[in-house]
Amino acid sequence: MDDPLEIFNTAADLHTEMINQMKGVPENFTGVTQERLVEGLSAMYCALSLVGEPIMYLEISIFLDELQKRRISTLLVTNVQFPERN
Repeated sequence: MDDPLEIFNTAADLHTEMINQMKGVPENFTGVTQERLVEGLSAMYCALSLVGEPIMYLEISIFLDELQKRRISTLLVTNVQFPERN
């Protein structure tokens, strides 16, 4: 099982890499200012859905704590398959 901090750090690194790929693309082509690109380097939201049942991950509480610690607004979608894991 992957470490929750490793998952978070990898996701954050990939997010930053994706935003950095837009640097140098002309603003008139994307409609995104340099100021907005810099703002986008820090993740503000995280949606945990569409990839199976997120509460099946045994370390979900640690992962959610990390998101909360970094003040990242989080949406957790579950089908409540495991109500005892609340």
